[in-house]
Amino acid sequence: MELKVFVVGLDVPPEEAEAVRAMVAMIPGATYQEAPDAAALRGALTEIQTEVNHQADEETTESPTPAVAQTACDHPYFPLRTGSSWTYSTPQGDMTWSVGGAGGSNDSAEATMEIAMPEVSMTVHWNCSSAGIVSYDFGTLSVASMGDVASMDVVDSSGVYLPGADLLTPGYSWPNNYTVVMHVSQEGFSADLTMTASETWTAAGIETITVPAGTFEALRVDGTESVTMGGFMGAEDVNVTVSVTHWYAKGVGVVRYTSSTSEGSNSGGELTSYTVP
Repeated sequence: MELKVFVVGLDVPPEEAEAVRAMVAMIPGATYQEAPDAAALRGALTEIQTEVNHQADEETTESPTPAVAQTACDHPYFPLRTGSSWTYSTPQGDMTWSVGGAGGSNDSAEATMEIAMPEVSMTVHWNCSSAGIVSYDFGTLSVASMGDVASMDVVDSSGVYLPGADLLTPGYSWPNNYTVVMHVSQEGFSADLTMTASETWTAAGIETITVPAGTFEALRVDGTESVTMGGFMGAEDVNVTVSVTHWYAKGVGVVRYTSSTSEGSNSGGELTSYTVP
């Protein structure tokens, strides 16, 4: 905070005014104005009030009051709040993430999200704590022309999806592991497929990212996933390594993501619009 001193000399004789002006000049941030009469005093006070108002406006603009987290799911880099939504442009078409509900405390909270594309949608259930966004459980997978085609259960998990913001400094790494059983049932066919993922994530640093939704200062997070899929009609397990990068903007969420697999496939998405209440 900068201290400013305003000194107004009302009807001060010229010989005394010079002495006062000299003393004021020795005070950092101080100004002196002469006011030989009441009209001049009124003008000087008006100028001082204008300067004070201007400084107050600058401080309000430069130092906004930080938003208070609603729940533990309201992560600074991924605010899972009721009503939040993000739309991404992907090679497969537009995709929207929508938080239908979030509740709890700053120590323990949950949020439900729908991930929707033109023909496919899926539900995701997030679990959050003071440690960050800890994990997620998949719900149902639906196809527009077929209805619900599968349900998914996370049967084992460890680690953290996204740690607390205070830990996300360049070089910080963390694990996230889970096993999902997908129950597929459609037109007399049923099968249980198992996917096990072992992930390692590292915060790389802040980068300037431009996407259709705007330009953001975003935290880049790099990940490597080792995925094993098995259980499909006696076939051998399939092992895939996936390289993933997410860019998170504070107060916004994921603004860009990319992925590539050891099989040679690539994917990704860029934020086109978003709403964070």
